[in-house]
Amino acid sequence: MILNVGVGAGFYVTRQLDADVLTDVDFPLDKLSNFICCDAQALPFRDHAFNLAYCHNVLEHVANPWQVIRELKRVSTHSNFRQDVWWSIVSYATPEHLWFQLPNLKFLQYRRTRVGILFSKMLRYVLINLFTNTLHFSAWINIISRRYEVVL
Repeated sequence: MILNVGVGAGFYVTRQLDADVLTDVDFPLDKLSNFICCDAQALPFRDHAFNLAYCHNVLEHVANPWQVIRELKRVSTHSNFRQDVWWSIVSYATPEHLWFQLPNLKFLQYRRTRVGILFSKMLRYVLINLFTNTLHFSAWINIISRRYEVVL
């Protein structure tokens, strides 16, 4: 069985994804039969319940990314984490990010100020409004933001 942790339910998920169980702290827009609302820092599954557990671009959103890593390792035999690279403009355009992402699952806490959050919101507005009409937004994001994966 496969577990996808932090699917972006409130914003991204409108269809079934490629995992047996989907989790997030927000409820999806559409009802999904395989969705469980829970915190990634305290997953409600028994030890090694899944063959694979993965979270993509989740760790920068949680209060304690190291606890999420421990939880995924606890509930699965294999864990996969994918993060944007540190120089990704998307990281700066997301005021909800709590952590600055470094390679190999290392994080530095963002020093969020009113000016920094305002800059993030303005950058996000520009990215979405300028590029969604000219090129598919997710394709554009993939062009400007490389990602790295860590498999544990």
